[in-house]
Amino acid sequence: MKKIITFLIILISFTFAKGQSYQYCTGFETPDLFITIDSLGIWKIGHPSKIVFNTNIEGNKSIMTDTLNPYPINDTSSFEITMHLIGFMAEVNFFDIELTHRFDTDSLLDNCLIDLSIDGRISWFNVLSDTLSLYPNSHYFYSLGTYINGYLPISGNSQDWVVSTFRKDIWQNWSIPNIDSVIIKFTFISDSIQTNKDGWQIDYLCLTETHYGTIKELSSLNNFANIFPNPAYQELTFIFDNSFHQPFNLTIENAYGKNVFQKLNNTTGIIELINVSLKPSIYFYKLSTNGIIKGIGKIVIN
Repeated sequence: MKKIITFLIILISFTFAKGQSYQYCTGFETPDLFITIDSLGIWKIGHPSKIVFNTNIEGNKSIMTDTLNPYPINDTSSFEITMHLIGFMAEVNFFDIELTHRFDTDSLLDNCLIDLSIDGRISWFNVLSDTLSLYPNSHYFYSLGTYINGYLPISGNSQDWVVSTFRKDIWQNWSIPNIDSVIIKFTFISDSIQTNKDGWQIDYLCLTETHYGTIKELSSLNNFANIFPNPAYQELTFIFDNSFHQPFNLTIENAYGKNVFQKLNNTTGIIELINVSLKPSIYFYKLSTNGIIKGIGKIVIN
């Protein structure tokens, strides 16, 4: 059985040079944003009264793995937030998750996970499996560079409040038509050893959707790079203007949004891919420099 709780939505609309953004934030104080908590799990909203978790940054409430007790052994508990995309008819949406949080767990034994679904929970993408989705100067794991099952977990002791920001690209070209919502799931998993630690606490959460929708914007992004041949087999070349020798990153995702190829810090304006091990399918690429998206588009591998 699950219960639905509504939280306050702060809606801010602002325009960037290449897109429009909408931001939803909650401090877990006032019901208004739809959130689903597993009633059999340990996630609770309230004022913390634990050994490490005994304050909030602001206000009287936050969400955490129980407000009074250490987390139990062998536990898996989650809560979800559903955000309806305002610009879902755009070709591409960039979805940011920013949270102010702290964690007190057994390093690399207990894990805090963040998953995202755009198809109504049929499939999930682990945000922490893509290291490039982490913004610079963000904090999200204790043992730097240690992978578990292909992702970098939020684990260990953060020592204090930290701010983490993650970005996921959501392509409208996916096989799922008219993507109109994103579900974000926060999961805490404990091991079989009791160490009387406090778990995971989130005091403030912001979800930001940035979409590109006008013909002029999409034309500029789609025409930034020349790609040949396209369709391709095992060799592919990207040529684009990089007169100032900026470090460009190339990212290629499959039709389900999974990152399947990356080439970083190219300063020549020419990226050649030889003997690329991509299965025949449709893929989507992104060229970016200094955190700014310069080019997007579709490639076909035969």
